[in-house]
Amino acid sequence: MILGVIAFALIFVPLLIVQFRKFGALNARRIVGAAAVAIYGAALVSYTMFPMPSPQWCNLNHSIRPEFVPLHSIDDIARATAGLPLPQALTSTATLQVVFNVILFVPWGILVRRYFGRSFAFASFSGLAMSLAIEATQLTGVWGLVGCAYRVADIDDVITNTTGAVLGAALAPLILGWMPQARQLEATRDRARRVARPRRLVGMGLDLATFWIGTYILAIVYRAVGLYGFGRPLPSGQSWMFSFVPMAIVAALMAAPSLLGSGASVGQRLVWLEPRWRGRPRRAVRYLTGFAPFAAAQLWAAAPHVDPGIPAALGTCWLLLAGIGVIADKSARGISYRLARVELVDPRASAGGLQRPVQPTP
Repeated sequence: MILGVIAFALIFVPLLIVQFRKFGALNARRIVGAAAVAIYGAALVSYTMFPMPSPQWCNLNHSIRPEFVPLHSIDDIARATAGLPLPQALTSTATLQVVFNVILFVPWGILVRRYFGRSFAFASFSGLAMSLAIEATQLTGVWGLVGCAYRVADIDDVITNTTGAVLGAALAPLILGWMPQARQLEATRDRARRVARPRRLVGMGLDLATFWIGTYILAIVYRAVGLYGFGRPLPSGQSWMFSFVPMAIVAALMAAPSLLGSGASVGQRLVWLEPRWRGRPRRAVRYLTGFAPFAAAQLWAAAPHVDPGIPAALGTCWLLLAGIGVIADKSARGISYRLARVELVDPRASAGGLQRPVQPTP
Protein backbone atom coordinates (compact mmCIF):
# COMPACT_ATOMS: atom_id res chain seq x y z
CA MET A 1 0.00 0.00 0.00
CA ILE A 2 2.80 2.41 0.87
CA LEU A 3 4.64 1.73 -2.39
CA GLY A 4 1.39 2.06 -4.32
CA VAL A 5 0.57 5.42 -2.75
CA ILE A 6 4.09 6.66 -3.48
CA ALA A 7 3.81 5.47 -7.10
CA PHE A 8 0.45 7.19 -7.47
CA ALA A 9 1.84 10.41 -6.00
CA LEU A 10 4.68 10.34 -8.54
CA ILE A 11 2.33 9.93 -11.49
CA PHE A 12 -0.40 12.26 -10.21
CA VAL A 13 0.72 15.48 -11.92
CA PRO A 14 1.46 13.75 -15.27
CA LEU A 15 -1.91 12.00 -14.89
CA LEU A 16 -3.74 15.33 -14.59
CA ILE A 17 -1.97 16.67 -17.66
CA VAL A 18 -2.65 13.55 -19.73
CA GLN A 19 -6.33 13.53 -18.78
CA PHE A 20 -6.86 17.17 -19.69
CA ARG A 21 -4.99 16.93 -22.98
CA LYS A 22 -6.33 13.49 -23.98
CA PHE A 23 -9.91 13.68 -22.67
CA GLY A 24 -10.44 17.42 -22.54
CA ALA A 25 -11.33 17.34 -18.83
CA LEU A 26 -10.64 15.44 -15.63
CA ASN A 27 -12.53 12.24 -14.96
CA ALA A 28 -12.65 11.28 -11.29
CA ARG A 29 -13.43 7.64 -12.01
CA ARG A 30 -10.39 7.30 -14.26
CA ILE A 31 -8.25 8.86 -11.50
CA VAL A 32 -9.55 6.21 -9.09
CA GLY A 33 -8.66 3.60 -11.70
CA ALA A 34 -5.13 5.00 -11.99
CA ALA A 35 -4.75 4.75 -8.21
CA ALA A 36 -5.89 1.12 -8.38
CA VAL A 37 -3.33 0.43 -11.13
CA ALA A 38 -0.54 1.99 -9.03
CA ILE A 39 -1.44 0.05 -5.88
CA TYR A 40 -1.94 -3.22 -7.76
CA GLY A 41 1.36 -2.81 -9.61
CA ALA A 42 3.19 -2.22 -6.33
CA ALA A 43 1.43 -5.24 -4.79
CA LEU A 44 2.37 -7.46 -7.73
CA VAL A 45 6.04 -6.53 -7.39
CA SER A 46 5.96 -6.87 -3.60
CA TYR A 47 4.27 -10.29 -3.51
CA THR A 48 6.46 -11.83 -6.21
CA MET A 49 9.87 -10.23 -5.55
CA PHE A 50 10.12 -9.28 -1.87
CA PRO A 51 11.80 -9.81 0.51
CA MET A 52 15.08 -9.68 -1.39
CA PRO A 53 17.89 -11.84 -0.01
CA SER A 54 21.17 -10.49 1.25
CA PRO A 55 24.48 -11.52 -0.38
CA GLN A 56 25.25 -13.53 2.76
CA TRP A 57 22.03 -15.53 2.33
CA CYS A 58 22.93 -16.37 -1.26
CA ASN A 59 26.41 -17.44 -0.16
CA LEU A 60 25.04 -19.78 2.50
CA ASN A 61 22.14 -21.23 0.50
CA HIS A 62 21.86 -22.94 -2.82
CA SER A 63 19.50 -21.55 -5.44
CA ILE A 64 15.99 -22.87 -4.92
CA ARG A 65 15.13 -25.63 -7.35
CA PRO A 66 12.51 -24.72 -9.95
CA GLU A 67 9.35 -26.77 -10.43
CA PHE A 68 8.58 -27.61 -14.04
CA VAL A 69 6.02 -30.41 -13.57
CA PRO A 70 2.59 -29.08 -14.61
CA LEU A 71 -0.30 -29.47 -12.13
CA HIS A 72 1.94 -30.84 -9.38
CA SER A 73 0.01 -28.57 -7.00
CA ILE A 74 -2.93 -30.98 -7.19
CA ASP A 75 -0.77 -33.78 -5.79
CA ASP A 76 0.63 -31.39 -3.16
CA ILE A 77 -2.90 -30.51 -2.02
CA ALA A 78 -3.94 -34.16 -1.95
CA ARG A 79 -0.97 -35.13 0.23
CA ALA A 80 -1.27 -32.11 2.54
CA THR A 81 -5.01 -32.54 3.12
CA ALA A 82 -5.24 -36.33 3.29
CA GLY A 83 -7.62 -37.29 6.11
CA LEU A 84 -8.50 -33.67 6.98
CA PRO A 85 -12.11 -32.45 7.26
CA LEU A 86 -13.27 -30.30 4.35
CA PRO A 87 -13.03 -26.92 6.21
CA GLN A 88 -9.43 -27.64 7.20
CA ALA A 89 -8.60 -28.92 3.73
CA LEU A 90 -9.93 -25.74 2.12
CA THR A 91 -7.93 -23.54 4.48
CA SER A 92 -4.69 -25.49 4.33
CA THR A 93 -1.53 -23.77 3.14
CA ALA A 94 -1.30 -25.98 0.04
CA THR A 95 -4.85 -25.09 -1.02
CA LEU A 96 -4.62 -21.38 -0.23
CA GLN A 97 -1.35 -21.08 -2.13
CA VAL A 98 -3.15 -22.13 -5.31
CA VAL A 99 -6.25 -20.04 -4.57
CA PHE A 100 -4.32 -16.87 -3.88
CA ASN A 101 -2.15 -17.33 -6.99
CA VAL A 102 -5.40 -17.26 -8.96
CA ILE A 103 -6.73 -14.24 -7.04
CA LEU A 104 -3.45 -12.37 -7.50
CA PHE A 105 -4.04 -11.99 -11.25
CA VAL A 106 -7.80 -11.37 -11.22
CA PRO A 107 -7.19 -7.58 -10.94
CA TRP A 108 -4.81 -7.85 -13.91
CA GLY A 109 -7.58 -9.10 -16.17
CA ILE A 110 -10.06 -6.55 -14.80
CA LEU A 111 -7.78 -3.54 -15.18
CA VAL A 112 -6.31 -4.46 -18.55
CA ARG A 113 -9.70 -5.11 -20.10
CA ARG A 114 -11.70 -2.28 -18.56
CA TYR A 115 -9.30 0.46 -17.48
CA PHE A 116 -6.92 0.10 -20.44
CA GLY A 117 -9.75 -0.86 -22.80
CA ARG A 118 -8.14 -3.95 -24.30
CA SER A 119 -9.84 -7.11 -25.53
CA PHE A 120 -10.63 -10.24 -23.52
CA ALA A 121 -7.92 -12.14 -25.42
CA PHE A 122 -5.31 -9.43 -24.83
CA ALA A 123 -6.08 -9.26 -21.11
CA SER A 124 -5.77 -13.04 -20.83
CA PHE A 125 -2.59 -13.47 -22.87
CA SER A 126 -0.92 -10.43 -21.29
CA GLY A 127 -1.55 -12.08 -17.90
CA LEU A 128 0.21 -15.19 -19.21
CA ALA A 129 3.12 -13.09 -20.48
CA MET A 130 3.47 -11.22 -17.18
CA SER A 131 3.38 -14.44 -15.18
CA LEU A 132 6.08 -15.95 -17.40
CA ALA A 133 8.18 -12.81 -16.92
CA ILE A 134 7.80 -13.05 -13.13
CA GLU A 135 8.75 -16.72 -13.03
CA ALA A 136 11.73 -16.09 -15.32
CA THR A 137 12.85 -13.29 -13.01
CA GLN A 138 12.59 -15.61 -10.01
CA LEU A 139 14.40 -18.43 -11.86
CA THR A 140 17.36 -16.23 -12.78
CA GLY A 141 17.67 -14.44 -9.44
CA VAL A 142 16.38 -11.15 -10.85
CA TRP A 143 18.41 -11.75 -14.01
CA GLY A 144 21.62 -12.27 -12.07
CA LEU A 145 21.39 -9.10 -10.00
CA VAL A 146 20.68 -10.89 -6.73
CA GLY A 147 23.14 -13.76 -7.14
CA CYS A 148 20.80 -16.68 -6.51
CA ALA A 149 17.29 -17.93 -7.17
CA TYR A 150 15.60 -17.14 -3.86
CA ARG A 151 12.01 -17.83 -4.95
CA VAL A 152 10.52 -20.97 -6.50
CA ALA A 153 10.01 -20.64 -10.25
CA ASP A 154 6.88 -22.76 -10.62
CA ILE A 155 5.02 -23.72 -13.80
CA ASP A 156 1.84 -24.07 -11.76
CA ASP A 157 2.09 -20.39 -10.81
CA VAL A 158 1.91 -19.55 -14.51
CA ILE A 159 -1.19 -21.73 -14.87
CA THR A 160 -2.96 -20.29 -11.82
CA ASN A 161 -1.96 -16.70 -12.62
CA THR A 162 -3.25 -17.04 -16.17
CA THR A 163 -6.48 -18.54 -14.84
CA GLY A 164 -6.88 -15.50 -12.62
CA ALA A 165 -6.28 -13.12 -15.53
CA VAL A 166 -8.92 -14.95 -17.60
CA LEU A 167 -11.42 -14.78 -14.74
CA GLY A 168 -10.69 -11.09 -14.24
CA ALA A 169 -11.13 -10.36 -17.94
CA ALA A 170 -14.48 -12.18 -17.90
CA LEU A 171 -15.67 -10.30 -14.79
CA ALA A 172 -14.35 -6.89 -15.87
CA PRO A 173 -17.60 -5.58 -17.42
CA LEU A 174 -19.48 -6.47 -14.24
CA ILE A 175 -16.95 -5.20 -11.72
CA LEU A 176 -15.72 -2.11 -13.58
CA GLY A 177 -18.78 -1.32 -15.65
CA TRP A 178 -18.84 2.12 -14.01
CA MET A 179 -15.37 2.93 -15.37
CA PRO A 180 -15.55 5.00 -18.60
CA GLN A 181 -13.12 3.84 -21.23
CA ALA A 182 -10.53 6.13 -22.75
CA ARG A 183 -11.99 6.01 -26.27
CA GLN A 184 -15.36 7.20 -24.96
CA LEU A 185 -13.79 10.23 -23.30
CA GLU A 186 -11.52 10.99 -26.26
CA ALA A 187 -14.60 11.38 -28.45
CA THR A 188 -15.60 14.52 -26.50
CA ARG A 189 -12.09 15.97 -26.18
CA ASP A 190 -12.77 19.03 -28.35
CA ARG A 191 -16.04 19.98 -26.67
CA ALA A 192 -15.67 23.13 -24.60
CA ARG A 193 -16.60 22.94 -20.91
CA ARG A 194 -17.81 25.54 -18.48
CA VAL A 195 -15.11 27.42 -16.63
CA ALA A 196 -15.45 26.01 -13.14
CA ARG A 197 -13.48 26.60 -9.98
CA PRO A 198 -11.99 23.06 -9.75
CA ARG A 199 -10.44 23.41 -13.21
CA ARG A 200 -9.09 26.84 -12.31
CA LEU A 201 -7.52 25.45 -9.13
CA VAL A 202 -5.99 22.53 -11.03
CA GLY A 203 -4.45 25.00 -13.47
CA MET A 204 -2.97 26.96 -10.58
CA GLY A 205 -1.65 23.73 -9.07
CA LEU A 206 0.00 22.78 -12.36
CA ASP A 207 1.67 26.20 -12.51
CA LEU A 208 3.02 25.61 -9.01
CA ALA A 209 4.19 22.09 -9.91
CA THR A 210 5.87 23.40 -13.06
CA PHE A 211 7.71 26.02 -11.01
CA TRP A 212 9.07 23.57 -8.44
CA ILE A 213 9.75 20.62 -10.74
CA GLY A 214 11.44 22.89 -13.28
CA THR A 215 13.56 24.47 -10.54
CA TYR A 216 14.71 21.12 -9.14
CA ILE A 217 15.53 19.70 -12.57
CA LEU A 218 17.47 22.81 -13.57
CA ALA A 219 19.27 22.85 -10.20
CA ILE A 220 20.42 19.26 -10.77
CA VAL A 221 21.66 20.14 -14.27
CA TYR A 222 23.35 23.26 -12.90
CA ARG A 223 25.16 21.24 -10.24
CA ALA A 224 26.16 18.57 -12.76
CA VAL A 225 27.60 21.15 -15.14
CA GLY A 226 29.53 22.78 -12.29
CA LEU A 227 30.87 19.50 -10.99
CA TYR A 228 31.58 17.61 -14.21
CA GLY A 229 32.05 20.50 -16.63
CA PHE A 230 34.38 22.57 -14.47
CA GLY A 231 35.67 19.78 -12.24
CA ARG A 232 34.53 21.23 -8.93
CA PRO A 233 31.38 22.54 -7.23
CA LEU A 234 30.94 26.19 -6.37
CA PRO A 235 32.55 27.36 -3.11
CA SER A 236 30.35 26.95 -0.05
CA GLY A 237 29.79 30.68 0.19
CA GLN A 238 28.22 30.68 -3.26
CA SER A 239 26.09 27.56 -2.87
CA TRP A 240 22.95 29.73 -2.81
CA MET A 241 23.38 30.10 -6.56
CA PHE A 242 22.38 26.44 -7.02
CA SER A 243 18.85 27.33 -5.96
CA PHE A 244 18.56 31.02 -6.80
CA VAL A 245 19.78 30.90 -10.41
CA PRO A 246 17.63 27.93 -11.55
CA MET A 247 14.62 29.42 -9.76
CA ALA A 248 15.12 32.78 -11.46
CA ILE A 249 15.42 31.13 -14.88
CA VAL A 250 12.24 29.07 -14.37
CA ALA A 251 10.34 32.11 -13.07
CA ALA A 252 11.36 34.10 -16.16
CA LEU A 253 10.37 31.27 -18.50
CA MET A 254 6.98 30.96 -16.79
CA ALA A 255 6.39 34.70 -17.02
CA ALA A 256 6.75 34.70 -20.82
CA PRO A 257 3.50 32.80 -21.65
CA SER A 258 1.55 35.02 -19.25
CA LEU A 259 2.84 38.25 -20.82
CA LEU A 260 2.86 37.21 -24.49
CA GLY A 261 0.38 35.72 -26.92
CA SER A 262 -2.98 34.83 -25.46
CA GLY A 263 -1.67 35.49 -21.94
CA ALA A 264 -2.53 32.02 -20.65
CA SER A 265 -0.07 30.55 -18.15
CA VAL A 266 1.46 27.10 -18.55
CA GLY A 267 -1.07 25.54 -16.19
CA GLN A 268 -4.00 27.30 -17.87
CA ARG A 269 -2.94 26.08 -21.30
CA LEU A 270 -2.79 22.52 -19.99
CA VAL A 271 -6.37 22.66 -18.64
CA TRP A 272 -7.88 24.49 -21.64
CA LEU A 273 -8.22 27.97 -20.12
CA GLU A 274 -7.47 31.24 -21.83
CA PRO A 275 -7.90 34.96 -20.98
CA ARG A 276 -10.28 37.11 -23.02
CA TRP A 277 -9.12 40.71 -22.83
CA ARG A 278 -11.56 43.60 -23.04
CA GLY A 279 -10.02 46.77 -24.39
CA ARG A 280 -6.29 47.27 -23.85
CA PRO A 281 -4.74 44.12 -22.36
CA ARG A 282 -3.65 44.61 -18.76
CA ARG A 283 -1.21 41.71 -18.78
CA ALA A 284 1.20 43.24 -16.29
CA VAL A 285 -1.57 43.85 -13.75
CA ARG A 286 -2.78 40.28 -14.10
CA TYR A 287 0.73 38.82 -13.74
CA LEU A 288 1.87 41.09 -10.90
CA THR A 289 -1.23 40.20 -8.87
CA GLY A 290 -1.10 36.51 -9.78
CA PHE A 291 1.93 34.21 -9.79
CA ALA A 292 4.60 36.93 -9.61
CA PRO A 293 4.34 37.67 -5.84
CA PHE A 294 4.79 33.98 -5.02
CA ALA A 295 7.80 33.64 -7.36
CA ALA A 296 9.32 36.82 -5.91
CA ALA A 297 8.90 35.50 -2.36
CA GLN A 298 10.66 32.25 -3.28
CA LEU A 299 13.53 34.12 -4.94
CA TRP A 300 13.82 36.32 -1.85
CA ALA A 301 13.98 33.22 0.35
CA ALA A 302 16.74 31.73 -1.87
CA ALA A 303 18.84 34.91 -1.93
CA PRO A 304 22.11 34.99 0.06
CA HIS A 305 22.19 36.16 3.67
CA VAL A 306 18.40 36.00 3.99
CA ASP A 307 16.41 34.16 6.62
CA PRO A 308 14.03 32.14 4.39
CA GLY A 309 11.32 31.89 7.03
CA ILE A 310 9.61 35.24 6.44
CA PRO A 311 9.58 35.23 2.60
CA ALA A 312 8.53 31.58 2.53
CA ALA A 313 5.64 32.37 4.86
CA LEU A 314 4.63 35.35 2.72
CA GLY A 315 4.67 33.17 -0.40
CA THR A 316 2.49 30.56 1.30
CA CYS A 317 0.04 33.21 2.46
CA TRP A 318 -0.21 34.58 -1.07
CA LEU A 319 -0.94 31.11 -2.44
CA LEU A 320 -3.69 30.62 0.13
CA LEU A 321 -5.13 34.05 -0.63
CA ALA A 322 -5.13 33.32 -4.37
CA GLY A 323 -6.82 29.96 -3.82
CA ILE A 324 -9.46 31.45 -1.53
CA GLY A 325 -10.05 34.19 -4.10
CA VAL A 326 -10.87 31.59 -6.76
CA ILE A 327 -13.04 29.49 -4.43
CA ALA A 328 -15.03 32.55 -3.33
CA ASP A 329 -15.52 33.77 -6.91
CA LYS A 330 -18.46 32.23 -8.78
CA SER A 331 -16.83 33.13 -12.09
CA ALA A 332 -13.60 31.31 -11.03
CA ARG A 333 -11.55 34.34 -12.11
CA GLY A 334 -9.99 35.07 -8.74
CA ILE A 335 -8.17 38.16 -7.54
CA SER A 336 -5.73 38.71 -10.41
CA TYR A 337 -8.29 38.37 -13.19
CA ARG A 338 -10.77 40.64 -11.48
CA LEU A 339 -8.16 43.33 -10.90
CA ALA A 340 -7.06 43.09 -14.54
CA ARG A 341 -10.70 43.14 -15.72
CA VAL A 342 -10.28 40.08 -17.88
CA GLU A 343 -12.52 37.07 -18.48
CA LEU A 344 -11.40 33.45 -18.44
CA VAL A 345 -12.85 31.14 -21.11
CA ASP A 346 -12.40 27.73 -22.69
CA PRO A 347 -10.50 28.32 -26.00
CA ARG A 348 -12.35 25.42 -27.65
CA ALA A 349 -15.51 27.55 -27.62
CA SER A 350 -14.14 29.71 -30.46
CA ALA A 351 -13.30 26.57 -32.46
CA GLY A 352 -16.90 25.42 -32.61
CA GLY A 353 -16.56 22.85 -29.87
CA LEU A 354 -19.17 24.40 -27.61
CA GLN A 355 -22.79 23.57 -28.00
CA ARG A 356 -24.00 26.23 -25.57
CA PRO A 357 -22.46 29.41 -24.15
CA VAL A 358 -19.80 29.05 -21.48
CA GLN A 359 -21.13 30.32 -18.19
CA PRO A 360 -19.38 30.28 -14.83
CA THR A 361 -20.42 27.32 -12.70
CA PRO A 362 -21.48 28.25 -9.15
